[in-house]
Amino acid sequence: MEFDRIILLENLKGTAYLILEDNSRVALDDYKAGIEHFYSPKIQDFKNYIELLGNINVPYIMFNNTFESIQLNTIMYDMSTVDFLNKNGLHIFLTENLMKYDSDRVYHSRRAKENFLQLNDDIGVNSGLFKNPRCGQLDSIQDLIDNNKLTNVTVYTPEHGVDKAFTRYKGMKFKWKDLFLQQFIKQNNIVEYNKTKIKHTFINSNWRYEPFRHAVAAYLTNYNSKISWCYQSTEEVFKKNMWFTPNKKLLSGFDKLNSSVPLTIDVDVLEPTTLKGNIMDRFALPKFNNMPNMLNTMYNECFCSVVTESSFLDITRYISDKTLSAIFNHMPFVIVGPPHSLKTAQDMGFKTFSDYWDESYDNEFDHTKRMYKIFDVIDTIAAYSNDELVRIQQDMQSVLIYNKQHIKKLEL
Repeated sequence: MEFDRIILLENLKGTAYLILEDNSRVALDDYKAGIEHFYSPKIQDFKNYIELLGNINVPYIMFNNTFESIQLNTIMYDMSTVDFLNKNGLHIFLTENLMKYDSDRVYHSRRAKENFLQLNDDIGVNSGLFKNPRCGQLDSIQDLIDNNKLTNVTVYTPEHGVDKAFTRYKGMKFKWKDLFLQQFIKQNNIVEYNKTKIKHTFINSNWRYEPFRHAVAAYLTNYNSKISWCYQSTEEVFKKNMWFTPNKKLLSGFDKLNSSVPLTIDVDVLEPTTLKGNIMDRFALPKFNNMPNMLNTMYNECFCSVVTESSFLDITRYISDKTLSAIFNHMPFVIVGPPHSLKTAQDMGFKTFSDYWDESYDNEFDHTKRMYKIFDVIDTIAAYSNDELVRIQQDMQSVLIYNKQHIKKLEL
């Protein structure tokens, strides 16, 4: 079955055009969407983001994907358009996180993502150690700049610290703006409630595969945890996908997790997804009957959300809807993400939980040490009795209520 996958929008002089894969342009208001792929941006996503931008009166492009853009790679503007853009500035909004790697350029798009197999031995992808990182979205923007001699381009990303992380890219300024998170907040309402009963110490919800998520889900299996996980593998594949050597407790959890999948919370998963032990595992998606809904009763009677963020082996920082889902649902959280993920939440005005457990993991830039520090926090929380968890949860009410109310005040 063919799906519509429209991922690039251009609005240079007041009219929004969708740029198709053959570089033809169709006015957004005139485009009649066919069957849209469940895991790709929708036409409505563009309309929602444009509404969030308000009365924006500058030329802009919006790209809704994590791969390279074959359109941006090849767009050629006429001289009058180039002059117009250089005078007025071109603003490019990226609504997805940057997919980073550390090697010669690998040309990849949603149709040629298998090219990533060339990166199997790349230390950037496998360990989070980058010497001179690059990413597909920015490579495509650099092509657009170079091909058209653009001199006034600003790129908006949902990540902090992009300018320091990506020094190879010239001719573009970076600013932070998270349209996806802004839309997520707009679509959800705050519901206040106070938990008086706790059945599960932890909740950990996962969708797309990442090795660090596999490690966390496996470790949490040693404790009273509610987990969503649908990926199955041999121990050999599990170890191969890790950037560190798993200890006995982690391997024990892996065995328990592996024999229990698929574990479901909010998604009706049909069968386990088998991992192959290469970079393409990260693009494996579960076979399911319905899309996930992060804001529902799945958080009820759970004490702490162990948030497996969008990535872990990373050199920029951010929080996503995954962390905000815990906040919306009146929960304390441990963020399994890049260094300074907690600091990012704090900089955005949220309060975290250093009064109750050690949050120094957030300052650890060694990815392996940070992971084991997070395991230590999990061990600490797991050691509390149910009565102690209820008492702690009641004690932190003011923080939980504050965080939920603060969401609507965010300027993104």
